[in-house]
Amino acid sequence: MNETLNDQIARLNDNEDADGLIRLIRQLPPDQLQQHQTALSEASESVFYIWLTDLQLGKIRQEDQDAVTAMLAELIQALEIVQPETPHHLMRALLYEQIADQQTAPVEKLAYIQRGIDEYTAGLQQRTNPEMQAKLAEALLNKMQHTQDYNEKDLTGILHLFQTAFISYSELILIYFLHGTFRLLNFPFDENNSWHHRFFAQLETDLKAFAAVDPYIYLEYVNILRRLLENELYQIPADYKTVLHKKIIALLEPLKDYETESEQRLNHLGQAFEKVAEGIEDHTTRLNFYRAALSFFTQGQQINPAAWTFPVYATNVLMEMARIDTPDKVIPLFEQGKALFALTYTYGPDFTLMHYWGKFLIEYARQAYNFQAPDILKEAEEKLLSAKQLGNGFYDQPYRGLAKVALKLGNKQQCLDILAECKKVFTTDYHEYEHSFVLADEDFKEIWPDLNH
Repeated sequence: MNETLNDQIARLNDNEDADGLIRLIRQLPPDQLQQHQTALSEASESVFYIWLTDLQLGKIRQEDQDAVTAMLAELIQALEIVQPETPHHLMRALLYEQIADQQTAPVEKLAYIQRGIDEYTAGLQQRTNPEMQAKLAEALLNKMQHTQDYNEKDLTGILHLFQTAFISYSELILIYFLHGTFRLLNFPFDENNSWHHRFFAQLETDLKAFAAVDPYIYLEYVNILRRLLENELYQIPADYKTVLHKKIIALLEPLKDYETESEQRLNHLGQAFEKVAEGIEDHTTRLNFYRAALSFFTQGQQINPAAWTFPVYATNVLMEMARIDTPDKVIPLFEQGKALFALTYTYGPDFTLMHYWGKFLIEYARQAYNFQAPDILKEAEEKLLSAKQLGNGFYDQPYRGLAKVALKLGNKQQCLDILAECKKVFTTDYHEYEHSFVLADEDFKEIWPDLNH
């Protein structure tokens, strides 16, 4: 069957074939270019950003990077044949920034940074574009860092660009603005700290206005700030890190009673409160954050009781609460978790649900009864046997869970037999299965000598 032009464009897009798109565009007559303008434009832009992202993430071998950047420059030229009225300043600027990153000679690096700045500036002269404003601010920070010319006029201009880009809420602009703010903290000039706080104050003033309309914006801000701290992208003094962690807690506090019917938002709220709770030292505050996380997850389950995610996330929180709450709360917390699993189970068994249900019951036996709970362990065995069956030989976790249950019920040989079966199932001609997880789990300490023989 003959391939239509639309099919050809779709195939080139699916194959991320930049060279193929360039050749096709160059050989098509004007009427065909006009007729298929939208499909060609969308495919070219999609393939461009895929390859550019691979470059940015270091997925392209160093010896191939120059060839790929040249190909992307040709793809922009081809795209301008399809859209002759649309100069692609943003794409050109992003490519120049990538080429700048690939340079080792300072003069060449600065030259490409400047070419990127010129493209952003030209684009903004044609129309207002918040993303381009924020990217121009980033590029000017790059130039400043390269030249080490940290002057008040340029810093004020960069702050103004971030401000005007952030005139309406955008999570992407927030990311650019926040990272720009923390880059200043690491610039080697005397006023770096005061400029950082000036940028930061402006960002939070803008955020406060947006959050007055929808407080959920603070959750997105907290997540970005938290990741920035966790990934240690910037050198931040320990005392300032403490201040920032307290800020995160204070920003989340008012969201405890946030009301929404969105499953996604409830999920994100629960995860944020759970994650932040892990780093809170104050016992009462930590428990309160876990309770908030639990509330959001259980609300999500009420909206979609068939989804395994909410009971699994909720019971993870319950286990953490049981570890730090008073002893009299341990059993009620685990019984609450059992009820959450049972609610979703009424919609049918699921591998993930049954696997985590079994793990939860093992933890119940541990925390409440120091494993002296045969009834709970037998119930865990039932769930894990179901998970093993539903896993169809693709997952080893149920085997490990069943082995642990057997060992804690006093059946050492059964435990070893299950682990031997697990090794047989998951050993292939190319890979011998190893019990690394078992050998790292203190619950199996009794049988470690048997596995090492």
